[in-house]
Amino acid sequence: MQALILAAGYGTRLSRDITNDPNGGYQHLLGVPKPLVPLGGIPLISKWITELERSEIEVSDIFVVSNQRFYHLFVQWAKNFDFPVANIINDGTTCNDDRLGAIRDIKLAFETKKLTSNLIIIGGDTIFFRDFKLNSIIERFRSLNHDEKSDSASQLPVNVILSSPVVDTTKSGIIEVDVNKKVTSLLEKPLPSETSSRLGSPCFYLLHYQSLLLLCDYVANSSSLQEVDAPGVFISWLIKRISTYAEEISGRFDVGALKTYIEADRYFTSLENGNLQSCAMAKE
Repeated sequence: MQALILAAGYGTRLSRDITNDPNGGYQHLLGVPKPLVPLGGIPLISKWITELERSEIEVSDIFVVSNQRFYHLFVQWAKNFDFPVANIINDGTTCNDDRLGAIRDIKLAFETKKLTSNLIIIGGDTIFFRDFKLNSIIERFRSLNHDEKSDSASQLPVNVILSSPVVDTTKSGIIEVDVNKKVTSLLEKPLPSETSSRLGSPCFYLLHYQSLLLLCDYVANSSSLQEVDAPGVFISWLIKRISTYAEEISGRFDVGALKTYIEADRYFTSLENGNLQSCAMAKE
C-alpha cells in the first residue's frame, strides 16, 4: 500500500478563530498550516507519519500534497523529520480562492507520482483517539479484497472507510450502513430528520487501486469546484460503483477550528505526560 496525506488547505477558519481570540494566546499559530500545528509538542503530520511507518503491514511510500504558499514550511518540516522532500507535492495554488480541491489534489498525486497500488488517503487536519489501530484497519481492507474461493483476477475491488459517532449531523458527512457494515450512502451534513444514522465519516479512506482510475474519470467529468473540493463528495459517488465497508473508531479531532485544536492539544499533551485520567476526560 501507499499513503497520501492531504495538506493543501489554507486553514481560513482556524486563522479567523485565532485572530478573533480575545485571549490572544495562539497568535504563534498564525501562518502555520493545520497539518503542522503542534499537538502535545509534536506536529500533527508527524504523528501520522510515525503511525504509518510503524504499521506491521508495509506502507511502501508516503506522500504529502501541499500548496505553493505553505510548501516551504513542509520542506522545512521534512528536513527536520527526515522525511523525503521529493515526496512532498506542490499543487501550485497560492490562496483559498484558487485551490484545486482535495479530489483534484489526489488526482495530481496519482499522476505525478505514478501511484501503482492501493492507497490510504488521510486528511491532514484530522487525528484519531489513542485507541485507533491502523494495523487492524489495513488487515480488514486486505481481507475484504482477498477471497480464497475466488480467482484473484476476477475478485471485485472493495474499499474501506471509517466512521465515528457524532451528535450533530449538520457538521459532518454521515454514512448509512447495512447489517454487514456495507456503506449504502454518504450524506453531506444532513438534517437529523433526514437520516437515522449518527455515524460521521472522517477523511481516512483505504481505496483499491481501481478507485483511483475511477477518480480520474470523475474529475474529468466535473465542472465545478464543489464537485472536487471535499473528498466525501467523491466517496459518495464512488460507493455506488465499488463496494465500500465501514470500520468504526471511537472518535477523532478535527483541528479546523481553534476550539477543537485546543481540545486536541490538551488531549495529546496529557498523553505525552502520561496523564491517562486527563485523556479520558478529554475523550468524553
